[in-house]
Amino acid sequence: MNDLPFKAKWYLLEPILALIMSIIVIIGQNYEALIQGRDFVTLLTSYIGLWLFLLIWAGYKLITKSKAIDQLQADIKRYNY
Repeated sequence: MNDLPFKAKWYLLEPILALIMSIIVIIGQNYEALIQGRDFVTLLTSYIGLWLFLLIWAGYKLITKSKAIDQLQADIKRYNY
């Protein structure tokens, strides 16, 4: 980490805070459907974007057969053009 040319001031806190806020927004879309136990169709339509994202992401992973890149092996060098 110390060899990187740029370091964010609040590096570890910012991504965690963004994840927590995203989860709050996703749950808060239609929290009444979760609390009041409405029918499945209402719950599905409230969170269709989440399911659609997960389906597209999983389809992309299956089609391209892409794998996670090890952080230590990632090529993040700066290039001189």
